Amino acid sequence: MAVSETLEVLVRAFERMAESHHQLVVHLEARLEEQRTARAALEGRVRELDQTHQSLTGSSLALGRQVAGLEGEVGALRAETARLRDLDRRRVDLLATVAHELRTPLTSIGAALDILRSSEALPETHPELLNIALINTQRLVRLMGTLLNIARLEAGEFGLERRPVDMGELVAQAVESLGGLAREQRVEMRIVRPPSLPALSGDPERLKSVVVNLVENALKHSRPGDAVVAEIMDRGADVLVAVTDEGPGIAPQDLAHIFDRFYRGSQQLPGSGLGLYISRVIVEEHGGRLWAESRERGSRFCFVLPRDGNPPPAPVPSG
Repeated sequence: MAVSETLEVLVRAFERMAESHHQLVVHLEARLEEQRTARAALEGRVRELDQTHQSLTGSSLALGRQVAGLEGEVGALRAETARLRDLDRRRVDLLATVAHELRTPLTSIGAALDILRSSEALPETHPELLNIALINTQRLVRLMGTLLNIARLEAGEFGLERRPVDMGELVAQAVESLGGLAREQRVEMRIVRPPSLPALSGDPERLKSVVVNLVENALKHSRPGDAVVAEIMDRGADVLVAVTDEGPGIAPQDLAHIFDRFYRGSQQLPGSGLGLYISRVIVEEHGGRLWAESRERGSRFCFVLPRDGNPPPAPVPSG
């Protein structure tokens, strides 16, 4: 091979090597640029994480201070709650004591007034005055009983002393105890009861207070010449007691709240708003239900008491 040909072959070989080297340089520069971009992104992410860490550290310190402050407030609230509970316990104890201490002398005063009222030695005007005093004394006795029940309920001591109860006789006694008030208001009171009624298990004093509350409530809404009817029905599995009056009825907005504590209705009628509330509690403690119905004329309050201790079926309002 001639020298010129050899040189030509070597030149072409060097040219290919130069081309390969150029391509390799281009490739390496591209990879290097990619690595620089990736490194810049990574450094940016590191800076972001560092800022986030610093922010979280600051937030954590602030949160720690807030937690410490809240723990102090919680401690203060617990101490205040304990203080209020102690005050509430003392209030309940005082209420029970006052109600109990007043109920006994009021009962004695009522008995004495009843004896004086029936005495033939008194002038004509005195029996009427004594009758007014006796009616108001009986009201105070019933109010003391309600307050005593409230105190026992709040103290968690609202137990029942169960024994056989003749609901017909119990309703008759409750209605009779309000006879003076009915005569004063010139309201007729009637009792509708079956000839015989099997006894059920219950607390007679508590159940009597329910009937008294319902009848007294009916008298409160009655006018002279109206009638209040107390009805007892034997339904087999339970006994229903209903008290119906001929008053103005119950406003629709009051029906859902009439048994709530301290609720006195949209007309703000006189009274404590506790009688119906306590009555509901007593009936429910016996496994029964108490409800009210507004009629075309007057209202009807009903409660049912089961004989077997199981709740009775849901009430179906009458027309």
